[in-house]
Amino acid sequence: MLVQKQNIAIILILICFSLVFNSSCKRRKAQDKTPVIPSGYQVHGIDVSHHQNHIDWEIVSKQKTIKFAFMKATEGVSLLDRKFETNWEGSKLNAIKRWAYHFFRPQFSGYEQAKFYLSVVNFQSGDLYPVLDLEVEPNTSITLFYKEIDAWLNTVELATGKRPILYASRKFYTSYLEKRYPKHHLWVANYKTLRNPLKGKWKFWQHTEEAKISGILGRVDHNVFNGSENDLLELSF
Repeated sequence: MLVQKQNIAIILILICFSLVFNSSCKRRKAQDKTPVIPSGYQVHGIDVSHHQNHIDWEIVSKQKTIKFAFMKATEGVSLLDRKFETNWEGSKLNAIKRWAYHFFRPQFSGYEQAKFYLSVVNFQSGDLYPVLDLEVEPNTSITLFYKEIDAWLNTVELATGKRPILYASRKFYTSYLEKRYPKHHLWVANYKTLRNPLKGKWKFWQHTEEAKISGILGRVDHNVFNGSENDLLELSF
């Protein structure tokens, strides 16, 4: 009986070991998988925030395909991304075109959010247009939702002389923005295809959040630009 119990214990240990080993292998394979970059686009870029922690922009700049970087500047009416200033200066020093985006919170005044964004971001010659990140579903009436977005867009455009770019997922854009903001350039997020991410016009495509870029620890969002480097320069101050 003792021998039988020992054999059962050994079998159970082997089963547990096998399950842990297989799970570990699956995780490792998922981590090692390099996302495929959509073909046909020569100008690539990344978007970053405090989630990437320290970024070595000099190393990033040595990757010749990385021409631009979106970076989170502000959120709502008071949240400053803690890595914004470092990223803003580091990208500039290493000749990577930089964009500053604001994460929009629909429960707050669009005007106050715009004033906060403008108080943080110091646009210089060569910087790219302001960007409004729209991800949060309206928690009030759709009329008020649009009123606050309009207030942000109008305030920033009046102050900078540049029409802001909109960031949204494909679903969010088609649900809320497509018909109302047809004149604004679009930065669209769509991870489910390697072909056209959207039926309609778009400028930037965030196609993955799992890219590996030298100079950045961990994963980072990767984007392609729908145009040439000269076309990209047309979107700058």
